[in-house]
Amino acid sequence: MSIIETIYKHRKHRVCVGNNGVQKIWNRYSFWTHASDVEFDDGSTLEEKISNVKGTTNDINAEAGYAADVSLVRSIRDALKNLIDGLSNAVSGINNRLGGLTFYEDSNGKWVVGADSVPKKLGSGMKPQSEWAVVGEEWFGDNSGVPGGHSGSLGNFVGKQGGYILESKGWHYVLAKDYDIKLLREDYSQLTADNFAIKVISYRYAIDNIGHDNDVFDLSGPSVHAYDPTTGTLTVKSEGYFTNTPAGGESVTLKLKIMVCE
Repeated sequence: MSIIETIYKHRKHRVCVGNNGVQKIWNRYSFWTHASDVEFDDGSTLEEKISNVKGTTNDINAEAGYAADVSLVRSIRDALKNLIDGLSNAVSGINNRLGGLTFYEDSNGKWVVGADSVPKKLGSGMKPQSEWAVVGEEWFGDNSGVPGGHSGSLGNFVGKQGGYILESKGWHYVLAKDYDIKLLREDYSQLTADNFAIKVISYRYAIDNIGHDNDVFDLSGPSVHAYDPTTGTLTVKSEGYFTNTPAGGESVTLKLKIMVCE
């Protein structure tokens, strides 16, 4: 059968424990648990625990010992949310700028891969020379006359080495040459212009001229003009200065090493 019970609070009773001749002496027994009677595992009482709390505060710079007010907890929560949202937006922006690149790590180190690129090992600065394959090494022109003319090496570059004039700028020219990367790389269709590097090995200046002692001219350095992944054709360009007049000749030529990343 069910039990009917009533819960009484704030109840106490007294027990007479003696008489001092004037009055009786009573012990009072409370049914309430006193804070000083509740003991924790570390030996301290509830009263001691509570007494260590100095109060509540909404000041984030308050000294130790105060309990945080709910308004302070809410402001910290909102600040953390704003920080997380900001970081998420930053990461999304970085991912968008990566353009589909992904990263992984194999036994040789960390690599980066994209839809239009072959794996590239991550690292700082230029890759070690051992990680580059030489596509070609040659002079882009030389110390003789105008391109295509005379019997010197510049004529050889245009006429015999397969080079050509990309642009004529008066006494200096933009020379170019195409290289077939299919002969070096089976994955040529996955390469981009960023997979190639050009190093200036040497430069040559020659003069046999009268009346041009104060000439000043600027030449841009060598670079990858274009790379066609469908044909594997790499086009390298470099500027050179060449003049050949009755008064004499003058030339500035670069020797280039063209390389592709292993």
